[in-house]
Amino acid sequence: MKRTTLKNTLLPTALACCLAALSSCNRTDIAAFAALSRTPVIDPDYSGTVVPPNIAPMDFIIKDDAAAYAVRIAGPLGDTIFLGGKSPRVIIPPAKWRRLLRQNRGHEFSIIVYARNVNGEWQRFAPITNAVASDTIDGWLVYRKILGYQTIPEMSIRQRSLGDFGDKVVLDNRTMSTSKLQCINCHSFCNYQPDNMIIHMRGADQGMILVRGDTVTKIDTRTKFNKSPASYASWHPSGKYISFAVMKVTQTLHSVDDPRVVFDESSGLILYNVETNTVSTCPRIADPLRMETLPDWSPDGKYLYFCSAARPPRVDATFYDSLKYKNIRYDLMRIPFDVATGVFGALDTVLTAWATGLSNVQPKVSPDGRFLLFVTTPYSYFAGYNDKSRLCLMDLRTKAWRPLDTAGGAFSGSFHSWSSNGRWFVFNSRRRDGVCGCPYFAAVDTAGNVGKPFILPQRDPEFYATYLKSFNVPVLIAKPIRVSWREICRVTNDPALEKIAKLDPGVDLDALSKSPGDGKAP
Repeated sequence: MKRTTLKNTLLPTALACCLAALSSCNRTDIAAFAALSRTPVIDPDYSGTVVPPNIAPMDFIIKDDAAAYAVRIAGPLGDTIFLGGKSPRVIIPPAKWRRLLRQNRGHEFSIIVYARNVNGEWQRFAPITNAVASDTIDGWLVYRKILGYQTIPEMSIRQRSLGDFGDKVVLDNRTMSTSKLQCINCHSFCNYQPDNMIIHMRGADQGMILVRGDTVTKIDTRTKFNKSPASYASWHPSGKYISFAVMKVTQTLHSVDDPRVVFDESSGLILYNVETNTVSTCPRIADPLRMETLPDWSPDGKYLYFCSAARPPRVDATFYDSLKYKNIRYDLMRIPFDVATGVFGALDTVLTAWATGLSNVQPKVSPDGRFLLFVTTPYSYFAGYNDKSRLCLMDLRTKAWRPLDTAGGAFSGSFHSWSSNGRWFVFNSRRRDGVCGCPYFAAVDTAGNVGKPFILPQRDPEFYATYLKSFNVPVLIAKPIRVSWREICRVTNDPALEKIAKLDPGVDLDALSKSPGDGKAP
């Protein structure tokens, strides 16, 4: 059967009049319609949530079978959007959608679906209600596109405009080298601005691409201390420093139980000085008896948050067999930092694995410094493949914390990012199909109340039913990346343009008896 799309068409006169009457007098006993008590089943599930006033049209497909449909989208203020046709695919006109959100900023709006059966009888479903927030979300999402569990083929860093459906390449690994594809990941930005950003590369040309304004540089961050390249980056708000993790990582694929397991054999943190091209560290963030990873600076730059776990003893050559990776659980830590001297203070424990019975990972501090968004997972630090992982929110004033969802898995996921105003966050989750990671957004108010998450809107309402790639590491930025992918590729592919980082002469290698990396790319 040929499918058509719901278009912005004129409804039959009688139906249009009934809809107008329903809107004006709020009647539910219209003779021409049978009122249903339930809402329609729509996909994606755009219901009961709070949406930004600058989000793209939230197109959807109606899953209830019918011969024809009519849809009315309206708020208490401004214009109404009428759609009608035989297709269950609801494509909302962008200009009318933007006007509706603008007019109803701070108010609720409803989606009312009418369905006509083969006998010509109309039914009206209960309204779907959403709210338009007063606060906007940052306009661009940067993410890595990756195919399934594969690590190398068809991998790219992309930026998506959240106000429409524009999607552009930042860097594609197929354009980086004519000899061998390699992994690209761990994109990071300073203060939500793309003027200072890095992209991490793994493989034959491992290192990082550093962008400062219009200048693009390739940096090799390996030194005598950290033989493995830097990963998991966080920019200091001053723009002077970047904190990285360096590690020896192990990945395994299982035929039963957890499908994919990622864990470190060793890891530690380093501090890269952008201005001097030097690497430094200290035993408090690179303890040879512990594993430190996933750094995140507080917005005032006074603290570095990270995860830390005891390093398991290596009892024989078969590390995987002796590790018992399910016993590795991370504490949330923070350490004060003096930006003037570049010196770290004394360690402070934020939340222990003993207190939660879980591994506490991926700390992200809200822009106002009030809240800490993190993930609990049964073990290790890589939560993306574990469906028991949950996003949690801590009030840093009281240290009180809570899982954002204890039932239904709405907040199962990992790799999250705040919006620059602190009123939104995005996170990556495989909860839709258990395979592909998708970006979900949620509103946060000043008291820490969190709205129901919704998936990134797409122009095709059936996009996620057929898309087989994952949106990995979603990061919100306030304006689009301006440096061209051609310039990034030029620097990436020219070895003569590479800068080699040096170990700061003040680092005491005797105090750091073992390097946290062994040269293997994480």
